[in-house]
Amino acid sequence: MLSALLNAMSALCGVRDEVYGPENTALIDILEVALRLATNVKLNAGAIRAPALLILTKLAKKHAELLKETMSGQLDLQYDPHVLGQGGPIAAALVPPMLTISLEDVDANDEDLDEDVEGEGLDEQSSSSAALARAALRALSATLPNHFTVAPVFKLLERTGASPSAPLAWKAFAAITEGAQGAGVTSHLPALIPELTKAIQSQDLRLRAAATEAASMIVVHCQPEVADEYPEQLFPLLVSMLTSSPRSSQWAAHAALATMCENCVGEAIIPCLNDLIVALKAQLVDGNVRTAARATASFGAVSQCALCYFNPYAESVLTLLLARAKSMDSSSGVTELQSRSLAAMATI
Repeated sequence: MLSALLNAMSALCGVRDEVYGPENTALIDILEVALRLATNVKLNAGAIRAPALLILTKLAKKHAELLKETMSGQLDLQYDPHVLGQGGPIAAALVPPMLTISLEDVDANDEDLDEDVEGEGLDEQSSSSAALARAALRALSATLPNHFTVAPVFKLLERTGASPSAPLAWKAFAAITEGAQGAGVTSHLPALIPELTKAIQSQDLRLRAAATEAASMIVVHCQPEVADEYPEQLFPLLVSMLTSSPRSSQWAAHAALATMCENCVGEAIIPCLNDLIVALKAQLVDGNVRTAARATASFGAVSQCALCYFNPYAESVLTLLLARAKSMDSSSGVTELQSRSLAAMATI
C-alpha cells in the first residue's frame, strides 16, 4: 500500500505548479506525507524511506519557487521535533530532519573506500538514507537563502566534533556547500581550512575522505576568494589530499586541484610544485586506470598554472605520459588514459 502511494506521489512531483491547486494544497500534502515516512526510522529503509527521500529531493528541484513561499501554518509538523516555526519558507522545515538523517550511516564499513568513483550524482544513486538526505540537502540549499542551510550545518559540525559522526557531518557540509555554490561559506574560511587540514591528516579513513570532499567543494565554489587569499594554505592541503585521501575521494582532490590551477597562475604554486609532481607521478603509475587518468589530466592543469616553473619537470613527466600513450593495451579504460596522455602532452 505504501509503495503504491509513494509511486503516485513521485509521479505527482513532476507536474506543473498550477496542478497543486489553490494555496498549493496538494504539494503540502505530498511534502508532509513524504517527510513523515522519511523520518520514521521504524520503516524499511530501502522500500519506504529511500523513495520518500527521493520525493523530497524531486520537490526541491522541480518546485523550488513554491517551496520558498512562507509556511504560514500550512505545514503541520508538530509531530516532529524539527519544526522551525511559523513564517519561514516551506523548504526550511525540511533542513533539520534531513541533517538528522544524514548522520544515520555512522556504522558504515570501510570496504568502499578503495574504489575510485565518480562523485557527481553518487548520493541520488544510493539506497542509503544518509546519502539520499544529502541529495535533498543539496537541492534545498540551491533553493533557500543560505542562512537556512549553512548555519544549521555549521552547528552540526560543532556538535559532532571528533565523534564517529564527524565524517557524515562533513559530507553534509560538502553537499550544502555545493548546492549553495559557496554562498554563506566564504566568511568561515579562516576557521574551516585549519579544521579540514587536521581532518585530512586523521587516522580515520572515512574522516579523510569526507574532509576531502568538503575541501573540494570549498575550493570549487568559493572562488575567487580561495585562490586570491588562501593559496599558501590550499596547495599544501591539495598535496595531502592527493597523497593521503582514500581512492574513493580522489575525484574530489583532482577537481579541487584543477580549480586552483585555473584561478592561480605562476608563483603561488611554487612552494608545493615539487610535492605535487611527486604525488601525481605516483598516481600516474598506479594500477588503477581511473586514478592514473585523473593524474594525467592534472599534469596538464599544473603545467598551465606553473608556467615556466614547470620546465625542470617537463622532460620526466613527458616521458611518463609518452609511455602511457604508447601502451598496446586496447581496453576501454586504457584507451581513455592514452587519449588523456596525448592531451596532457599537447598542453605541456
